[in-house]
Amino acid sequence: MNSVLPYGLLIAMVTGLLGSTFFMLIQLQQRISEGGLTDARDMWTVAMIVLRCIVGVGAASILYFFFKSGLLEGTLWPDLHAQGFELVKSTSGADPKSTTYYYVPNRSFALLIVWSFIAGYSQTLVPNLLLNTEGRQGQQK
Repeated sequence: MNSVLPYGLLIAMVTGLLGSTFFMLIQLQQRISEGGLTDARDMWTVAMIVLRCIVGVGAASILYFFFKSGLLEGTLWPDLHAQGFELVKSTSGADPKSTTYYYVPNRSFALLIVWSFIAGYSQTLVPNLLLNTEGRQGQQK
């Protein structure tokens, strides 16, 4: 059973936020191990944290609209019209008569989450995507 998710943009934004916070945690760990707490404290101000979160949410949102517009299509990218959940049947090994059903994200939904996380985590994915799209547009003129 597939049910279309009408809130794909919100999912992309939240996942982009998670990607950006994951990036900041990894970068913070590296800064502490390389330079100590003073460097980390000076680098990570409230304004810097908020800005990085906004960039992560914005990058995932832009990527979502690339998917929505059809500029990114193929097996590597999510089909926003097909995102949803699928029903998976699970039987217990101890009691073969006991059957449980679970809803799990389908492939397209999983791809949306993965790419939105990467967009929030990466500082270069969306800018490079924009440059490539601009280059293709210039070649078509």
